[in-house]
Amino acid sequence: MEIALARYAFQALGTRCCLHVAGVGERRGEAFACAAADLLRAREARWSRFRPDSLISRINTAAGDGTWFELQAEDEALLEACASAWRASAGACDPTILPLSRLWLGESAPTPDELATTCALVGWPQVERRAGAVRLARHGMALDVGGIGKELLADTLLRLADDHAIDDILIDLGGDLVARGRPPGRRGWRIALADPADAARSWACVTMAGGAIATSGHGQRSVWRDGRRIAHLIDPRSGRPADTGVEQVTVLAADCVSAGRLASRACLESPAAAEALIAAAGVPGTIHAVDGRRLVGGVARLLEPASPV
Repeated sequence: MEIALARYAFQALGTRCCLHVAGVGERRGEAFACAAADLLRAREARWSRFRPDSLISRINTAAGDGTWFELQAEDEALLEACASAWRASAGACDPTILPLSRLWLGESAPTPDELATTCALVGWPQVERRAGAVRLARHGMALDVGGIGKELLADTLLRLADDHAIDDILIDLGGDLVARGRPPGRRGWRIALADPADAARSWACVTMAGGAIATSGHGQRSVWRDGRRIAHLIDPRSGRPADTGVEQVTVLAADCVSAGRLASRACLESPAAAEALIAAAGVPGTIHAVDGRRLVGGVARLLEPASPV
């Protein structure tokens, strides 16, 4: 029996994942959902820094001791996506940022010496790669591939949908979204854009029949110390928490990796620089800053009244 619209939800990658599928048989939809969940959980088991037996955790633990770790094809694709993000962002997107994140989000502010020592552990060029293997050059280095890994997997699931002959689909991996086609009777998938001050509310919606949306921002993950907010996002170029006046950036692009990379970098820039960055990329985007909201790249024409997230 063909299903008009089905929704499959499950936990993976440390977040809630939802697959919205239209116009396929019930058996085919369920087969795709099971295959997608299995793929995400398998990648999580290899890439999560929160799992002590994962590939990433083992690489981090062995940093600086000379041990090479063999890679599977999907691991190579992940590291290449990390390298590409680092190059394209001029070092602003750096998966070796974890030592600095741990330093700044601790219980006390770092001393200048602690900051200098930790900054020396951050830098993608210190990730040593050879065909089919990787290692970290210095003791204390650590990778966090959670963000780019989730974006890469959103794009991967769209290709998996091809294998199951699914044309109309919306993939939502904890706010990283990829869409194709449309649900029955609609011109596209209606996506709520979360309010930066309250993720349970939306400030606008967009309808899309193809492409991806990624959002980056401080949200609820920052910490307060001595009456001052310490931003969740750390700029690897300065070694300090982002304090540019940009609170949240949403980007629409052809694929989720590109959207996520641009949104993440824009959050580290001033509002004006973030606006220029998105405009130069030629894609729509929104910037929530302390001085107001900025709409970039014709996104205003895509916005619709808000609805609950």
